[in-house]
Amino acid sequence: MLEQVRKALRVKTGEFDDEIQSIIDACLIDLGIAGAEEISDDNALVRQAVILYAKCHFGFSDDAERYAERYQALKITMANASEYQKE
Repeated sequence: MLEQVRKALRVKTGEFDDEIQSIIDACLIDLGIAGAEEISDDNALVRQAVILYAKCHFGFSDDAERYAERYQALKITMANASEYQKE
């Protein structure tokens, strides 16, 4: 997922990989805390949530609030969807 997020952030080098990976990890934890427990790297909504979270927290200050709102809405949807709940 690191490569996909790096591309979405328009980062061309690995110079920020540690920071980006930390953001990815934080997002996945946040989704879990919200109740979206069944998350995987190959799920399109999970990838989109991580990308929105990363854009909010990695150098997109002009649009950070907009990305944060979109992330929060997606997180709530995922947390309430049975597909992301443990059985």
